[in-house]
Amino acid sequence: MAWLGLVDRDTWDQPTIDQQAQALPNLLVLNRWCMENYLINPTELWQALPPRQQSVIAGGEADFTQNILGKLPEYVRHGVLWQVITPLWSGLRARGFKEALAAESSVATAQDDGEIRRVLEDWDQLLEPQRIIDDFQQCLSEVQQLSQAEQLARWVHGKTFWKHVVHPYMNNVFGQMPEIKSKKMLFERLLLPDDLGVLMQRLHC
Repeated sequence: MAWLGLVDRDTWDQPTIDQQAQALPNLLVLNRWCMENYLINPTELWQALPPRQQSVIAGGEADFTQNILGKLPEYVRHGVLWQVITPLWSGLRARGFKEALAAESSVATAQDDGEIRRVLEDWDQLLEPQRIIDDFQQCLSEVQQLSQAEQLARWVHGKTFWKHVVHPYMNNVFGQMPEIKSKKMLFERLLLPDDLGVLMQRLHC
């Protein structure tokens, strides 16, 4: 029986995603950061609210949207930094971190100051602060030019934005509801986004 896998894209950069997709054709990667990114776009959320809940918000959809997106720039910075920093871990692992110097088999290496320095300098090149800051600023500048919908889909950590922004706001407006129940209710009511529809077609093939 053929298998079909679906994973978030929050721990892989685009080259890794491309590599995994080529190696594992049955592995699907979400088009958004993670599943919670389908629960943070106020335009999509508003359509999922029943009329009685929409009527609670005096300013309607505009007020609903403003309250959710007020801190979007802060979470975009967080998301961009996350995506710049995360690949460093796999880069360090590829350079032997930390086993090259701190493993049972590295006793001989521990006797060679020159080799210790070489390994440390190799790690240091990857973690060069100014290059990382430059990468962050360049990426942030590019992402800030995108639409809010694109930022919410790919450049905001959905789990974090949902937990600290969307869910508290909705609880404040509509009354307290456990996260799991709130997510279930919204997923049942959300219109199927185009980018998720493509994945659903694969799942039903």
